Amino acid sequence: MDGNDPVINEHAAYASEEEYLSDQLARVDLMINLALEKKELAESTPDNPELSGLVLTRDEIDRILGNVEMSDRPDPRPRQESILAIIDRLTEFDRRIKLRVDLSWQNGSPPALEWVAENYRLTAFEKDVLILLLAPELHRKYERLYAYLQDDVTRKYATIYLVLQLLCASFNENLTGRAFLASDSLLIKHGIVIYDREAAENGDTQISRPIRLDTRIVDFVLHRQRFDPELDASVRLLPAGKPVSGLLLDESGKRQLDNLVVHYRRMMDEFRATRMLDAPGLTCNLRGRRGVGKSSAAAAVCHELGINLLLVDVPSLLARGLHLDSIVRKIALEARLNRAALYFRLGEDARSADAADRIRGFDPGTLPHRFSGLKFVAGAADESSPLGEMDSSMTIELQSQDFELRKLAWGRALQEHSVEYDMFELDELAVKFEFTAGQIDSAVRQYRDHAVIESGVGDTNARELLYRACRQQGTRKLAGLAQKIAPVYGWEDIVLSTGSLQQLKEICEQVRLSPCVLGDWGFGAKLQRGSGVNALFSGPTGTGKTMAAEIIAGELGLDLYKIDLSSIVSKYIGETEKNLGRLFDEAESSNAILFFDEADALFGKRTEVKDSHDRYANIEVNYLLQRIEEYRGIVVLATNLRNHLDDAFTRRLRITIEFPLPDEQSRAHIWEKVFPPAAPLDKSVDIAFVANRFKLSGGSIRNAALTSAFLAARENQAISMRHVICAIKRELQKMGRICTKNEFGQYYKLLADGEAA
Repeated sequence: MDGNDPVINEHAAYASEEEYLSDQLARVDLMINLALEKKELAESTPDNPELSGLVLTRDEIDRILGNVEMSDRPDPRPRQESILAIIDRLTEFDRRIKLRVDLSWQNGSPPALEWVAENYRLTAFEKDVLILLLAPELHRKYERLYAYLQDDVTRKYATIYLVLQLLCASFNENLTGRAFLASDSLLIKHGIVIYDREAAENGDTQISRPIRLDTRIVDFVLHRQRFDPELDASVRLLPAGKPVSGLLLDESGKRQLDNLVVHYRRMMDEFRATRMLDAPGLTCNLRGRRGVGKSSAAAAVCHELGINLLLVDVPSLLARGLHLDSIVRKIALEARLNRAALYFRLGEDARSADAADRIRGFDPGTLPHRFSGLKFVAGAADESSPLGEMDSSMTIELQSQDFELRKLAWGRALQEHSVEYDMFELDELAVKFEFTAGQIDSAVRQYRDHAVIESGVGDTNARELLYRACRQQGTRKLAGLAQKIAPVYGWEDIVLSTGSLQQLKEICEQVRLSPCVLGDWGFGAKLQRGSGVNALFSGPTGTGKTMAAEIIAGELGLDLYKIDLSSIVSKYIGETEKNLGRLFDEAESSNAILFFDEADALFGKRTEVKDSHDRYANIEVNYLLQRIEEYRGIVVLATNLRNHLDDAFTRRLRITIEFPLPDEQSRAHIWEKVFPPAAPLDKSVDIAFVANRFKLSGGSIRNAALTSAFLAARENQAISMRHVICAIKRELQKMGRICTKNEFGQYYKLLADGEAA
């Protein structure tokens, strides 16, 4: 070897990317020297100084390459001998670099460019193309050298002609080399090498077309690890997953994931035994509720296979209006470079027809010619994917966590987020909130944020903060379908018979004891439908049905939503069922209590089918029966007209509670409770009299008390009997009743005084 050649230690692996790239650039220098020796200098170099900087001479090139011996030799060797000598040096150089690369592979730290070549199964020629295109990215001297070799000082970039000139020794090799750079070649098809479109438009021949490395390949080789700017906000590597055995899934789900690992590993073993360029394609459709662990399941599979997982947020990419073909190519490139499977997240709105149409345009079925490895498509439970598949596919349904898994998830989430969970009753949390593992983790994160913000604020305690975080899970969309009611009443506020009050408390007890009865005692396996609690509250207006629902919500720490019938019932056939379906789907993820007031309007008796309207009305009732029975939470139906409800519907309800008009003793109790302690109540107020004479419901009593307070406040006086009598008169007038002297007794004259006032 000549003295200007670097010494390569063939017995040591590459210690850094810099060492490897330095040796490869030395190879490029030898290739250029070889081309220079072959090049016939048919034209003499002009000596005009005005052309300085526009013309490159051989002497300048020798100085750039450090060929001092060559340029200063008075008696140069014959050109053929020089060419053979350089070829020998290149051969020895290649041998030593290969030895060091092999040692680097054995150490588990191959150079990035070698990793790309191995991952795409590139030939030696294709790898040399990458090295030639990378050289100008590392040193500007190659711009001048490439310009000289192409006889054009403006062509400082590589072209197909230059690549063939440096890498091909004969016409046949030239033809073969051109095939490696054709438009359907691996390098071009996978986006590793990119044509310059402007040059083609300017009329350059194909062989003169400039080519360059994709900037993402350059970044990867130079270890500037980042995603393509076009994908940065929508594509990311997911954290390393746990083993499948560590997932919070039932045994059936784990078994299916283990089978997927075995199946794909077998496919990869068969692939490695062949010389096929692309890995086998397999799409796994993961189905389940939000937060059930679809991404964790995919990450666990990748953990078992020893590969990474690349998340692709499809709606985010589509919303940015990028060119789909370009996006697919870039995603496939990222997956290859990161040795990753792809995880396509469709988003919660994928069910809508418009979203599905847009997502179908972004079809992983178009990927196999660019990336045909393992792909996951995540979607809602029982939902067909709007994405088609051109390769083989399978579907895995991930079931929501049962009580024991939810309890385990609560403990794990509280521990991972450094929350002292001794203060919480894990059984209670697992019972009240039928969350998925993802929702549990999100609730604990939100609790931690609340705890930081509200530390030391009033009487706020840890349990209240955690319950608030739980109630915020999944209720945002539900708010558009129903009215949220904030519970303000407790057990001490409601006046009911002992039997009815006990039934209300039994609803709360059934929720708390459901793991024992349905799980440990096995009743859950006997239930054909859901394991929720449904109850009917029937009675006249104002007897406390809504108050009772509030008390249950407050006792259990759950959200209460009153269903707005105007947003549910539609005159168009099928729309009511669709609205109800959305309502129950959203409620499932929030564990809210659904309160249907005036339920007879929605759950009326089924009629004899005389025309299509009757048939569709009956379908609505049947559909409601099905959804209420399947709902795992609490559904409360309130009606003033129980006789108007369908008999079969009433029979299927687990609990029925009557709310009759209060008797005299109950009315007296309500009157005593209705005035707050801070209200200025005059001694003249005769509660025994009003309770005896006026058969009002609890709601009417509350309205009368409030009206009397406003009458007293207007006169800046304490609430007296006169104010109460006048307020009762207003309430009776609302009901269309006549106020008689016999009914008001000795207080009748206060009515006239009140009117005068």
